[in-house]
Amino acid sequence: MGLCAAGVSIVQPRYTRIFRPFMVIARRRNIRVVFASFLRALKDVAVVLALTLCVVLFFGLMGFLLFADSSVILNVPYFATLGDSLYNMLLIQSCLPVMMAVMLPYYVQSQWSALYFVVFVLFTNFFLVKLTIAVSYRRYKRNTEKMLYKRLQKRKIALSKAFELLSDDPLDEDTPRTITLDAWLNWQTRTRNFLLAQTTVWGYPVIYMEVFVGFLICLSVVQATQVNNYALTNSLNHTWRLVGVGLLSLFTVEILLKLFAFGS
Repeated sequence: MGLCAAGVSIVQPRYTRIFRPFMVIARRRNIRVVFASFLRALKDVAVVLALTLCVVLFFGLMGFLLFADSSVILNVPYFATLGDSLYNMLLIQSCLPVMMAVMLPYYVQSQWSALYFVVFVLFTNFFLVKLTIAVSYRRYKRNTEKMLYKRLQKRKIALSKAFELLSDDPLDEDTPRTITLDAWLNWQTRTRNFLLAQTTVWGYPVIYMEVFVGFLICLSVVQATQVNNYALTNSLNHTWRLVGVGLLSLFTVEILLKLFAFGS
């Protein structure tokens, strides 16, 4: 209280800020799926990262054995100790432009020393890094596909249960279901095959239903021009009106069949 009265501001550290990303992950389903796939992919990626670390340690030890004496002679600290050697090799692996500054003193003394750095860069930056990216992408894609497949399977089971409940007759428990989801899908497949039945005319595929619908469209155009033709007799004009009603019914049946066959 005395500090506040004196005008000294007390800033309290807020440790809850580090948990805000996890709150977003918990609230957003798509982000949660991506984050879960990322965590599952870490298992395979960790193997490649461990292999990369072993390679860096091996080349760091080799560099210390090869260039420790040269570092003392040249008065450069890059490979003077084992810790400096490991640090510089890890630095080269993560930041490639640093290699020129590290390699230059030893290259001036002996050009063969460049072979050591070139082999290290080729093996780590052009093989292990690409391998890490490939393993990460493949594992992440596999986990995401598996999670989405499980979600679709659960949705399919839920829809099947809901369909079975709706198809039951609550008033008569002894009466069996008149339709099942499998029968519905079977009839949907049959209707789709019927609408897509085709043949080949002069090397081109021709769908029977499209030809029939085209004929109905042409007939509807003729009907529209003749129904208002006052030169026709009343009986003929009435006939064309009945043809129009029949065409409207056929177009309605076509729409219903296509909605049933191709609808979700």
